[in-house]
Amino acid sequence: MNGIVPATGWAGRLAADRAARAAAAVLCGVVLLVAIGPSLSPWPYDAVDFDGAWGAAPGLAGGHWLGTDEIGRDLFARVCQGGRISLLVGVAATLVALLVGVAYGAAAGYAGGRVDALMMRAVDVLYALPFMFLVVLLTVLFGRHLLLIFAAIGGVYWLDMARIVRGQTLSLRRREFVEAARVAGAPPWRIVRRHIVPNLLGVVVVGATLTMPQVILVESFLSFLGLGVAEPATSWGALVSEGAHAMETAPWSLVFPAALLALTLLCLNVLGDALRDALDPGHAHAAGPVRPATAEPAAGTAAALEPAQELLVVQGLRVDYPRRSGLLQAVRGVDLRLARGGTLGIVGESGCGKSQTALALLGLLPAGARPGGSVRLQGRELLGGGARQWRGVRGRVVGLVPQEPMTSLNPCRTIGAQLDEVARCHGLGGAAARAESLRMLDAVRIAGGAARLRQFPHELSGGMRQRVLIALALLPRPALLVADEPTTALDVTVQAEILALLGELQRALGMALILITHDLEIAAGACDRVLVMYAGRAVEEGAAAALWSAPRHPYTAGLLACRLRAEAGAAPLPIPGQPPDAARPPGGCAFHPRCARAQARCRDAVPAWRDGGDGRGIACHDPLDGCAG
Repeated sequence: MNGIVPATGWAGRLAADRAARAAAAVLCGVVLLVAIGPSLSPWPYDAVDFDGAWGAAPGLAGGHWLGTDEIGRDLFARVCQGGRISLLVGVAATLVALLVGVAYGAAAGYAGGRVDALMMRAVDVLYALPFMFLVVLLTVLFGRHLLLIFAAIGGVYWLDMARIVRGQTLSLRRREFVEAARVAGAPPWRIVRRHIVPNLLGVVVVGATLTMPQVILVESFLSFLGLGVAEPATSWGALVSEGAHAMETAPWSLVFPAALLALTLLCLNVLGDALRDALDPGHAHAAGPVRPATAEPAAGTAAALEPAQELLVVQGLRVDYPRRSGLLQAVRGVDLRLARGGTLGIVGESGCGKSQTALALLGLLPAGARPGGSVRLQGRELLGGGARQWRGVRGRVVGLVPQEPMTSLNPCRTIGAQLDEVARCHGLGGAAARAESLRMLDAVRIAGGAARLRQFPHELSGGMRQRVLIALALLPRPALLVADEPTTALDVTVQAEILALLGELQRALGMALILITHDLEIAAGACDRVLVMYAGRAVEEGAAAALWSAPRHPYTAGLLACRLRAEAGAAPLPIPGQPPDAARPPGGCAFHPRCARAQARCRDAVPAWRDGGDGRGIACHDPLDGCAG
């Protein structure tokens, strides 16, 4: 992609939100108005114009641009001065709520156990106290002072923040990086300050933007009741209260402060919602438009299929992630074709783009991804379609077996509830859904299906959970099944069982299978054809037996050599170096820094995809068979 790369971090997503930009512009205008407005008015906010008493109408005469209040004070100056007080209360009380709430919640969540229980019971007690009664009592005891308002409002809203932060901290304290800091001997206060609180910043910032309008509204309500700032100071709430009494004789005294208050609250809420969405990397609107693929050497399946045989046709598939530091190209121009009932293995090291390719085929790319090219399934183009189109494809036409069964199954629902839900989504209900769930458990060789349906995921072994995932994926009878490293977390014997099961079910149902794996031996044993990927590109493709016996690309040969040496009892011979950074790939052939056969042109030119003439394809300047392109 040429030109400037758009930023897709939280700041970029926030800047791309038109409503957020408009709200920020209006809010800046309001802040500027209340900051310099009193100095622009010819009347101080507390000065009385006896000629304009009893509510002079707005006009240029006398300098009362918004009119006067009941006793002749300039309404423009008082609205600006009231805005200063309201915004100051909003900012100050929000800071009090954040500082106290973050410290209290982080301490309770990290301590856990009895300390956490006692601290949160104290929060529950404070929640039970009547807020308005406390404010009235404090006002009677200490007078209507601005600092008292800060403390009273902030002293209530920190309770919400403490609960939110405590919940986030309970989750973070179990994370691996926190455990590593604890093992390293870091004291609790350092762990909270260095590892917990920085990971809470997104929640805290969003909480601040959503708390501030609530605080301003509470202050306005208190001022409306006469419990806010004391005369001659004022706030928007106090002005609204005064205007309400003079609404029939001087309606402008209510309209102007009420309108400015409502506009400010609206802008703050819009900004809060936009910031919450921007800080959530999974938010759907951040994904951006589908972009067509740019011209690059196409790579993929060399053997052409008859149109009647074709189930899946992928041409020039790209998956890009714009970043501030540059464009991260996860998939760079991949072609592949899969016949009905066929099996294709996609092989490569971690980060080569194989899982991103699978996610693109399912429409499950994360927010911020920019897919391009063409994906046609059963003759229907999927890239560029909306959510409704994907809902009509997933499950019914294409299914997924993910690699992590424990995180892919809902821990709070039984196996039967999750299978029944899939059955109901595809037209079955009641007893028919339960009967189909039992049939699928039997199909994936889970004995005692009726009892298993009542169990939760944690009550099953890893192999059993993987079989449940296969049952979930196959229940709608899809035409294509994508298995994303389905045996990674399993021991060798269970791996063999799962792969054999997938093969049997594929043949029984007549479906096509895409197997994503990093193990070339698994792909060669389970698939008809194998596609080898490196740095987002396909580098070799062909019949599984041919790639296993005579690889042509140096990378494929390196993967095979590692596996064969390990089987022989020798230490695997690693491919030199490390896979390239997808955001800064090397020029020319991406494999050349690790290739012993690299030449000058390997560093300068991307190798074109070439048809080997025997149903094989390769992208290499100097393949192992010696037929240089």
